[in-house]
Amino acid sequence: MRRAPWNAADEFDYYHASPRFVREHAERQVIFEREAFLPGLQLDRSFGLLDSSLLQNSRVLDIGAGESILSEALALAAGAEEVIAVDAVPKQIWAAAAHHRASPRLQFIIAGVSDLPFEDACFDLVVGNLILHHVMPLEPLLESVLRVLRPGGRFIAIEPSPLVGMLRHEKSPKNEAPIRPGVVARALRSVGFDQARTTYWWTRMQTDRLGPLSPAYRVEAVAPGSGARTEKVLRRPLRDTVLPGLSIDTSCPFADMVESQAAEIRDLCSHAESVAGFRAEL
Repeated sequence: MRRAPWNAADEFDYYHASPRFVREHAERQVIFEREAFLPGLQLDRSFGLLDSSLLQNSRVLDIGAGESILSEALALAAGAEEVIAVDAVPKQIWAAAAHHRASPRLQFIIAGVSDLPFEDACFDLVVGNLILHHVMPLEPLLESVLRVLRPGGRFIAIEPSPLVGMLRHEKSPKNEAPIRPGVVARALRSVGFDQARTTYWWTRMQTDRLGPLSPAYRVEAVAPGSGARTEKVLRRPLRDTVLPGLSIDTSCPFADMVESQAAEIRDLCSHAESVAGFRAEL
């Protein structure tokens, strides 16, 4: 059955802000740092990126960054020069943005992933952790990723396996449904990527031995050609939201929903007795 295109209203309805989730997201940012980003480094290993020589001098884009544990580990522990984390929903990314708002290596932006606000060929690497199965059709997203990658740049993503996706589908937002590895690989090739391949993977155990029974699979592809990246990053301006460290693409088509949720999160933080030290910052 053909899935409906990604719908912002459905995403915001599922990822709504609440006092409990705001507190938990704030507290987890503190924990990530205290634990030296070890969960994020485990993700780095699953992406094949736990090697500082691969990331040195690299500019990385993390699409669908969520709580940004992968972004933080890449920038602050694994050695990437610059990491830009993008998500559609403030509730997912606000705490990371506030916690790292002074970091010269991290930037946090609300934008649509199928129309990224960046210049052509300005990233060495684009990563996505559990994002592709949220967005249909895949081709506009992948075309956008290919456009912002320099020639020879890489795209790497991790997706839930079809089996795990089917078992959890009833607990997921309307935009989310399992997607087969072969579908992703064909979509990558259709938009112009080279060397598209998928590998089943179990992040917790760091193994591919379970094959299709693995909880996830890794997607890899390369932008054709070779060449240096464009140094200019933004193709259109950003503006600040009411949340510290979090910007929004000025052309974001669901900006009204972003602004409403950002204001709600700010108010929830200001009324909380303690949100992991975030109250004073907001």
